[in-house]
Amino acid sequence: MMTKITIRIDEEIARQAKVLAAKRGTSLSQLVAKQLQDMLKADLRFDRAAAER
Repeated sequence: MMTKITIRIDEEIARQAKVLAAKRGTSLSQLVAKQLQDMLKADLRFDRAAAER
C-alpha cells in the first residue's frame, strides 16, 4: 500500500531534485521513495552486522 507524505525542503533543492528525477526518467516521488528504501536497507544491513559481533 502506498501512502502520501508531505515534506518541506528548500525551494532550490526541490527544483534541482525535479530536474534530477526528469534526467533519470522518473518522478520526484519515485526518486525520493527509492532513496529512502535504499537507506533503510543499508541501515538494516548495518544493524544485522552489528548484532553478529
